[in-house]
Amino acid sequence: MILKKLYHFLGSIYFALPLIAIFALFVIMGTILEAKTDSHWLAAYYTYEHPAFSVLLSLFFLNILLATLRRYPFQWKKWPFLLTHLGLLMVLSGTIIKNVYGIQGNMELVEGSGSHALIMPKTESLRIEKKGAVGWFDLKEKTSPFKELKIELIGWAPNSKTEMQSFRFGKQGKILGLPPFPLTKEPTPAMKVRLLPEPYPPFHIYTVYPKAPKLPALILQEDLIITLDKRGRKREHSLENCSLIAYDSGYGGYTHELSLAIQTEQALEAQLKEYAHLPEPLKQFRDASEKVGQDWISNFIDFVLQWDRGGELLFPNEPVSDELKLILSAMQFPPEVETASGWMVDLLLDHESLTHWPLPLPDENKWQALFNQLLIAGKELPSPPKTQIQTLFSAYLLGSGISKDRFPESETPIQLESPIFQKVLPEKADQKWEENRPMAKFRLTHLGKTEVIVLPFDPSGKGLSWPILDGTYLLRYQPKELTIPHHLRLRRARRINYDNSPQAKSYEADLWIDHDSQISLSMNNVHETSLGYRFYLSSLSSAPDRAAKVGIVVNKDPARYRLTYPGAIFLILGTLALLSRMPRRSHNSTST
Repeated sequence: MILKKLYHFLGSIYFALPLIAIFALFVIMGTILEAKTDSHWLAAYYTYEHPAFSVLLSLFFLNILLATLRRYPFQWKKWPFLLTHLGLLMVLSGTIIKNVYGIQGNMELVEGSGSHALIMPKTESLRIEKKGAVGWFDLKEKTSPFKELKIELIGWAPNSKTEMQSFRFGKQGKILGLPPFPLTKEPTPAMKVRLLPEPYPPFHIYTVYPKAPKLPALILQEDLIITLDKRGRKREHSLENCSLIAYDSGYGGYTHELSLAIQTEQALEAQLKEYAHLPEPLKQFRDASEKVGQDWISNFIDFVLQWDRGGELLFPNEPVSDELKLILSAMQFPPEVETASGWMVDLLLDHESLTHWPLPLPDENKWQALFNQLLIAGKELPSPPKTQIQTLFSAYLLGSGISKDRFPESETPIQLESPIFQKVLPEKADQKWEENRPMAKFRLTHLGKTEVIVLPFDPSGKGLSWPILDGTYLLRYQPKELTIPHHLRLRRARRINYDNSPQAKSYEADLWIDHDSQISLSMNNVHETSLGYRFYLSSLSSAPDRAAKVGIVVNKDPARYRLTYPGAIFLILGTLALLSRMPRRSHNSTST
């Protein structure tokens, strides 16, 4: 008797009405949650994806099934009612089957690349790779894919931020080939390793730009590295231009590599040493240097570099170093050379006088010809105006065919490499769940050795995998991957704009599927395979200097054609039949 009453109650309208009311509450709650948080994920988690909603669908199915069976034995005149309820049962069955066995995933493809793996949204897993094998550690099931590896989830946070560390690691700097050095405002005397071949001296390292740096200096700032060579010349190198290098496919870790072009005088020194017979001005400079106990090559290089920085034909009206001043003062020019050099300075500084020079000057070796003419006329010329010795010497060099351009500097590139680590810090969770990036802390044990690693969630599953346990494994915390029986390769993707407008009209992509068939996807064109997989073009990004990238949504609903669509048709037909059989009000009836 109790079972009979329960049977009739479960199939009655009295049981259906509360179910409908609860269903309406779920819909209202989902709408409010999504409006308040702007998060579809959060709203779905507490409503349509909640286990209670699955129970509600199952109770709906039971109510409709029993309401139908209560009419047994069925009569032909009841066919609209039976057809409507059959349609409802098929639609509910299709929904339940889709929730349990359906597939909804994402795939990213770059032009020329292919894949048969889907990223499953709203899932979290640890991808573990060792040479020759890939396994997955589900954060819910917590089962290690490798017998020799023990994995424990020991911490988790719903949101995090990641800081990539390179060159600067807390209070230490790390450059491969050098010992770790402290990051202070003072140079690090412990750093004795040379970054350039001899004879370039070691760098002094700073973390802020000092007022009077010891040269040469390497200044590690937040977003760039500044080099000051031994003559104080400054170069800036952006850390954004670093190259990423993976050692042993990532098992050996990663480094940032930055190429620094440091100006050196090695080529200039080699050129000076190659002279079998020094020109007269250089010979006099050498003799004067030896006389005052100075190295002539390094000081002459200083002279040429300062001359070059001035940007003028003659040495600019600038002071020189004490060493150069000492050498130039010790030089003794023959009287005719001093007169010719002095008047050459006057002529080159007064362009109008040079324009009216009475004797022709050839296009080649112009200054040598001018200097020779002044030498010949030297005895007839009065004393020239007074000029600085460094400017006078540059005129003497020009007149002897030695210009500053004859001694080009070389650039010696060095490669700075620094290990890369990621610093993962918890952050306050965003109420829009789609914006959160969880972090997880894992403890791994292999052959008695244990290490702990903190990883940020990689929603695309395309980022770096991080080595652990001496490079035995590579780890990446990401969504689960699902392999499908189709292989997609992106051949070409394009954006089509409206005529004479930058606004996009359509996005299109040509793909090869299973290596032999070509398909096209667009905003309004979906492709479905014989196995029931549907491919949608969800996004496209492109730039003139790089290959286009597309996002594809892959969907499979195993009950779509067998239950959901036929059930919807039966439901519509049954509802129309029921409406057609409803008694109609007489046109002749009047109200009183």
